[in-house]
Amino acid sequence: DSGILDLDGNKTELRFPSLLRDPLVLEKINGALSWGIRKDGTWHIDTTDMVALTKDINTRTRLTMEFPAPNQTDIPVFMDLQTDFSDGAAGSTSRYLPVGIMPNKVVDWLDKSIIGGKIISGSCIFRGPLKGFPFHKTQKGRFEVFFHTEDLALDYWPGWPRLESVNATVRFLNNSFDTWMEQGKLLDSRLRHAHGHIERLSEGSPFELTGVADGPLKDELRILSESPLAARFGPLVKGMRGVGDARLAMEFAVPIKTPAPHRLNGTLTFQDSELHLDDWGLALTGIRGDLLFDLKGVKGKGIRANTLDGEIRLDIGTPEKRPNTTRVSAAGEIPSEALAKKFPGMGLHYLKGSARWDFLMDIPKTSASQDT
Repeated sequence: DSGILDLDGNKTELRFPSLLRDPLVLEKINGALSWGIRKDGTWHIDTTDMVALTKDINTRTRLTMEFPAPNQTDIPVFMDLQTDFSDGAAGSTSRYLPVGIMPNKVVDWLDKSIIGGKIISGSCIFRGPLKGFPFHKTQKGRFEVFFHTEDLALDYWPGWPRLESVNATVRFLNNSFDTWMEQGKLLDSRLRHAHGHIERLSEGSPFELTGVADGPLKDELRILSESPLAARFGPLVKGMRGVGDARLAMEFAVPIKTPAPHRLNGTLTFQDSELHLDDWGLALTGIRGDLLFDLKGVKGKGIRANTLDGEIRLDIGTPEKRPNTTRVSAAGEIPSEALAKKFPGMGLHYLKGSARWDFLMDIPKTSASQDT
């Protein structure tokens, strides 16, 4: 009618072939598991403190399971489980994924994306009828894995720079994935905050990331010229060299399971930055303003900068009648002495004072011909 099982094991191996890819090897397991039958014929299994250690993580578990009486055929088995864990290796997450109930594309993404870091602490909660799982379909229970990390490395998509040295909170809730990043590095930029999200794991929803980073302007130019964005923005930033700091706010989505277009929206905020156009021998200093970009192109209005000893205003966008180009227009007051120095041999040294000038340049996008 009842009993207690005292567990004190070493190198204990548990196999869940329909759920986990590899056997679960417990370096140590210790605790008491009790069971009993109630007057109404229902059975229960309980443990208040079961300690299990693997080479990747330490866990403590409490568990209650209730089994209906033989005549209660309409009542499902109920489980209330909470496992607290600590001192884990984030890079070993894939060993514990329930791959038997996850799409292959999602499993592949998780295998490749979480590549290092420490799990400081966390919990796993399963509360509901076993027949009601997965709960995102039945809404009859809750399945949640929630943990805190340090020095997390996230390689979220090929070709994009990794997020490294990330302190984050990670949550799997029923059918969704979220990570909130409090700090980290993107190239040499400091991550102020970011949020990664997958709406429906079972369907392979896109991985969405929003975040803000502060750092050297050269990082932003590298993202535009070295990532998958290079196909669209490479010609625009070719020959540019960034000096000083900038802030990058970006929101993008990359597909995981099904072929779908990427989504991108970003804002680059210049903070008295410098852009050196080495091929032109021209430098823009003290740049202030916002440059907006998406997969269609870049745009900005009223960006201020200094060049040739004068202040200029820059407007950037795509002309309506020339959709294959990015148009840069600038206007400002330029001293004649600066022009004469920049363009020697043109007789400009005879001029005195300053003049307003307007500058217009169309830069062809990658799909346009060179003579656009």
